[in-house]
Amino acid sequence: TSAPLFIFGSKINSGIYGIDPDFNQLDENDNPHVQFDYRQIYTSLITDWFGLNQSVANQIFNQNFNKISFVNTNMNSENYIKPSHLAIHAPYPNPFNNSITLDYKLFKDASVKIVIFDIKGNLIKNLFSGNQTSGSKSIKWNATNNKGKIVSAGEYFAKIKIEDFTQTKKMIFIK
Repeated sequence: TSAPLFIFGSKINSGIYGIDPDFNQLDENDNPHVQFDYRQIYTSLITDWFGLNQSVANQIFNQNFNKISFVNTNMNSENYIKPSHLAIHAPYPNPFNNSITLDYKLFKDASVKIVIFDIKGNLIKNLFSGNQTSGSKSIKWNATNNKGKIVSAGEYFAKIKIEDFTQTKKMIFIK
């Protein structure tokens, strides 16, 4: 009824969470007491890693489960209501094999940052960071990392931050 759980990865806050079980203090079925409900772990992963809104996670589990702070980065879209001063379009073509285009439109001058992450959350490429004037914008990623090497085939995420709004777009690179 209870067991240790191991989570590995470079974006995990390392350490041991919880305390050693006290085998002198068992539940009514002679099992060690559970320290973390599995739904706490799932809530932590889907909110802190995948960026799902906490209120949506509460609806999924029909209850509010306290998160465990073992994830130290995320792939989330920080704000879920898109502001009226911008439009971000789906990357195309997707899947892609040479390059992929990200289009967006600014209805006012804004600070823009676009970065690419792999499925593990590793930063792959800084595409753009700076201020831009209003208007339609387009940026291409040619499936290279910050060192200019072509990346492996797989899933990638473009994290587009415009002012205080962030949105993540999934891309699939095939060779």
